[in-house]
Amino acid sequence: MVTESSSANRFIIDSEAIIDGRVIDLFQMGLLSGTVFLSRISYELARGSLKGRKTMALLQRIGNGFSVQTSRNGVSEIDEVVTAAKSLNARVITTSDFVADQARRSGLEVLNIRDLLKSLLPRAEPGDIIKVRIVKRGKGSGEGVGYLEFGVKVVVDRASDKIGQEVSAIVRNALTTPSGTVLFTELL
Repeated sequence: MVTESSSANRFIIDSEAIIDGRVIDLFQMGLLSGTVFLSRISYELARGSLKGRKTMALLQRIGNGFSVQTSRNGVSEIDEVVTAAKSLNARVITTSDFVADQARRSGLEVLNIRDLLKSLLPRAEPGDIIKVRIVKRGKGSGEGVGYLEFGVKVVVDRASDKIGQEVSAIVRNALTTPSGTVLFTELL
């Protein structure tokens, strides 16, 4: 089902975001609403994945549906997504930094789901005091390890004997890697 909507409510979703599946949550929570489009290549790539097929079925079920846009042969998915988004005056939804960069360079509005999730992670800076439940011993002598929301790992110095307890700790350093954020703290 494709409904009429303003250009602000048109989205073209690439195959990576469809296969990832978290875009469904944004529609189900009402954070996004409008007409969804898939490029022909994105549709074919997503259809080849069980997770992609499930996401497309959920788009149909929650009432958004989607329309598949045709294109000329021999172009890449990124080119097809950018061209379709321009012609439809639609925003691009992706989980790919490369697709997001290409779309932005073409003057399009982009929602990179990975960037959205990163922006929602708890922020802690040196000097902040946090509370964390220690769940296991750390690798270093005397270290305890706990986790904050969204899987932020917290290494607490002098907390190896506090397993199962919630402790207060002061943040000394933070390290963000592609696999997540680690806070290095000291027991208060």
